[in-house]
Amino acid sequence: MKEKEALFILYCLKNLNKKKKFEDYLKLVIKQSHSDFIDFTILTLKGNKVSVLCRVDFINYESFLSGYRFVIIELDSFVRLSVLPGEKFYLKYQITRREREVLERILQGESISEVAEKLHITIGTVKDHLSSVYKKTKVKNKKELIKKIKEEKSIKEEF
Repeated sequence: MKEKEALFILYCLKNLNKKKKFEDYLKLVIKQSHSDFIDFTILTLKGNKVSVLCRVDFINYESFLSGYRFVIIELDSFVRLSVLPGEKFYLKYQITRREREVLERILQGESISEVAEKLHITIGTVKDHLSSVYKKTKVKNKKELIKKIKEEKSIKEEF
């Protein structure tokens, strides 16, 4: 399952309270990665972790149905995503390309040291970029920034 698909599932999970709508979206996403998808059962939905058992294929033997193939999809490496700002947000607050890269990684749950390592910059530079974003958006911390993004309904909807 692709990262975008997993993020979409979590976006739906966090933003749609109706189980039926979530299941419909989940079904669409699974069909994208498993064209032979038949149905699914949510095994666990604990906090932000999602485990799904998918029946994805018929097993035929001499033209008779002899069983099914199952796949378990576990989404726990993407569950830290809270919200990603949309393009309007970046334009409104004049967030630079590098600030955007840092911000999106932080919002997806990477630590400051992980961001520094992956972007080949120092920890101090990561902190400077975050500080600049907080200053531009007039917030004090990540929690306030997420709240601001949600209030402005400036969530990335590429899914």
